[in-house]
Amino acid sequence: MSTEPLDRLQELLAGQYDIERELGRGGMGIVYLARDVRLDRLVAIKVLPRTHGTNPELRERFLREARTAAQLSHPNIVPIYRADEVDGLAFFTMGFVDGENIADRLRARGPFAPAEAVRVLREAAWALAYAHARGVVHRDVKPENIMIDGAGTAKIIDFGSTRVAGLLEMNASNDPALILGTEQYSAPEYFLGEYGTSASDIFSLGVIAYQMLTGKLPYGTRVPRCRTRAAQRKLGYVSARDEKRLIPAWVDEAIRKAVHPDPARRYGELSEFVYDLQHPNQAFLNKARPPLMERNPVMFWKVVSLFLAVALIVVLYRHPAAT
Repeated sequence: MSTEPLDRLQELLAGQYDIERELGRGGMGIVYLARDVRLDRLVAIKVLPRTHGTNPELRERFLREARTAAQLSHPNIVPIYRADEVDGLAFFTMGFVDGENIADRLRARGPFAPAEAVRVLREAAWALAYAHARGVVHRDVKPENIMIDGAGTAKIIDFGSTRVAGLLEMNASNDPALILGTEQYSAPEYFLGEYGTSASDIFSLGVIAYQMLTGKLPYGTRVPRCRTRAAQRKLGYVSARDEKRLIPAWVDEAIRKAVHPDPARRYGELSEFVYDLQHPNQAFLNKARPPLMERNPVMFWKVVSLFLAVALIVVLYRHPAAT
């Protein structure tokens, strides 16, 4: 891998940040780990790729949305400290989370237990709901953008790639370079040329919920390829409970509603999604193992039969029939 972008960044930010290494890259930027020299703390620096940086409109949007996202202050949102441009290089700095994202967690250890999944989803939903209340739509909610720190707390990153509701009146379908989001997690309305809303983030979080519990995607990769509403209505949701995992029925129904292809039929607010995920019957989620009846029905009924037989013997012994 060429070090040219890293070397150029280090040269431009010398005396301000010491660039240590690349953390990752995507369509909207390259992320580096760096140390803020003045404050002596680790930060992540996201740089707009050169291919996008030559587009003045895109560069301005990148910085403007990062500055808007910097106004967000929430314990489950990674803060943005600075959004700037140096010698044509657009970048922003944000907090560094020492942990793993959901995608890495899934690859390393497979699907989450229901209790852990609901807890992480609840914290991510709180963060998104906070942003939505302030007119900010993330537009790229995906497993890579939800971090879990060393304390187990979920933190959403990359609000610098958000689309502020109503900020740009453009049809993203006319310019692929301006389509934010990741195909498997993007709400289907994006691919109809519609503007993203809070309902779009709800769809993405619902897809992540399904994947956290099953290791799979609810529609495969078919949703983005359905470019008409009629085609999207024909999509069949595959119940998470059909994936041979012990998933509560109410969790499955909550996800089914969150990922409905029609945004009007999803949850109106993320708080409603969280409420339905946290069914009043919390006994299931709090069990380390599922009940015997669900783990092994045959053994369960053998135990029940044995118990009844012993009870009958005790009753007959204590109350023998009159002769």
